[in-house]
Amino acid sequence: MKFIKSILFCCCLFTVSAFAADPVWQFQENPEEYDTMTMESYEIVLAAALQREKVAKEQIAQEQALIESLRQQLLDIDQRIAALIQEKYDILGITEQDVIDAENEIAAIRQELELLLGLTPEELLKRMSDIKKLEARIAALKRKPVSYLWRIRDQIIELEDLLARVKANLPDKLSQYTVRLVPERRDCLWRIAEYPEIYEDPAQWPKIYRANKTTIDRGYNSYLNNVEESKYSRSEDLIFPGQVFDIPR
Repeated sequence: MKFIKSILFCCCLFTVSAFAADPVWQFQENPEEYDTMTMESYEIVLAAALQREKVAKEQIAQEQALIESLRQQLLDIDQRIAALIQEKYDILGITEQDVIDAENEIAAIRQELELLLGLTPEELLKRMSDIKKLEARIAALKRKPVSYLWRIRDQIIELEDLLARVKANLPDKLSQYTVRLVPERRDCLWRIAEYPEIYEDPAQWPKIYRANKTTIDRGYNSYLNNVEESKYSRSEDLIFPGQVFDIPR
């Protein structure tokens, strides 16, 4: 038994000595195969890998330099554009805030016009005063120096197209008119006859009175019964919001 153990011990020593005398490294080329590489082979492969790394780093550095160059070119272009814009502003006597204010006004007008486009022709007629105000706001924009900028001019043209579409939805003439409560400009027969959708002629107001005399007189008599002293001597001088008048044609 001792003899067998001695033989095994000598075999182990021989194996260790063999590996120590000729060291090797293993690397996996394929999933299922193992080859050995000597130190000389390893150094050749390592040198090739380091060379590829060096070339890759040089290429990356070149690309980064190109990117930085392009970034600087873009910065220079932006600065030239800003200078040109400022030159236009100086010529027109405007500031960036004027442009912002104009675009805010355009956005507000556009929103109101788009809402009007959703109304029926009859509802549009009741909003004639609003349409005229929007038309006046567009005209005011066109008079401002900022309107000479293409970006503003093109937006104003879009507003005018929207306004034209709104007006195209208006009926030619009204057959009836409902008296409105307009605090700053009270409805009266003279003013109603002046509206474009009625006669466009304030002198035509007697036609409205004659066609609606019963309604107007009834409202006037009710008024007389509820006041001690009348401010109006004729029934045609007093009409009330909500009264519906026929418009003779």
